[in-house]
Amino acid sequence: MCYGILAMMSLLAPVGCEYEHEILSISSEGRLITLEDGSMWRIDSVEGIDTSRWLPATPIAICEGELLNVDTKESVSAERML
Repeated sequence: MCYGILAMMSLLAPVGCEYEHEILSISSEGRLITLEDGSMWRIDSVEGIDTSRWLPATPIAICEGELLNVDTKESVSAERML
């Protein structure tokens, strides 16, 4: 039974993403996100509306220039600053 759940999760997970990250801090406008590894990400102002609702400790995946909120499956374009 556990194998079936794992197989289904692997089908739903985007390939080529770095998982196991989480938000350390986020600006009030949602335009700057710092992850637990110290990396800082700039978010487009339009998408900052979405990320401003994300919370610290939210699990995040980094996927080829995007940050993916693992809980909600929302993704936003992001540029790494540090």
